[in-house]
Amino acid sequence: MPIFLAIIISIFGAVKSQANISKLQVGDIILQPLNCWSCGLIEAQENSEFSHMGIIYKVEGEVLVAEALNKVRVLSLKEFLKRNKKGRKAKVIRIKNQKFNTRLMLEHINELIGHPYDNAFRWDNYVGEKESMYCSEFVYKILVNQNLFKTLSPKRMTFNINPEAWDRYFHGNTPRGELGISPEDFNKSSDFYDILFL
Repeated sequence: MPIFLAIIISIFGAVKSQANISKLQVGDIILQPLNCWSCGLIEAQENSEFSHMGIIYKVEGEVLVAEALNKVRVLSLKEFLKRNKKGRKAKVIRIKNQKFNTRLMLEHINELIGHPYDNAFRWDNYVGEKESMYCSEFVYKILVNQNLFKTLSPKRMTFNINPEAWDRYFHGNTPRGELGISPEDFNKSSDFYDILFL
């Protein structure tokens, strides 16, 4: 490929990417395909492309993502997207009920920053006085208090796909029958509509 054409294609791609990013709004949900052993279990269990998620957060115009991974934290959108499974894209969805209070949502996120990640996947799981959360639980609890959902709610988890692998992951203490929620629950909920892929 001629160098000039390669430069044009590169510039066009950067402009298109920036145009897509400018469409993002605070409160948009970003669903991500991650590459890890437990991520594969999650995707198989939920028959989903996605094993992780976060929520769009902006500070002085910079697009960030709030997530629960290792701990509740905020990172740049660029850092978040670097983790996409090779050859796959993250998907952005938006809640149909746009009457949520952005200020309250951001305050709630800020209160939770630094809370531990919940490897046990248990609802209302605490480490000392801090609630530990996994990614989809974190996003759900950020939004649920504003009465935005008509269909989305926690479900009883079965862990019936690859049960032996799940039992290894949970060291024999698999939370079958307990409440939980996954990125795919957000993806298939009629409370949201698709925005774009990144």
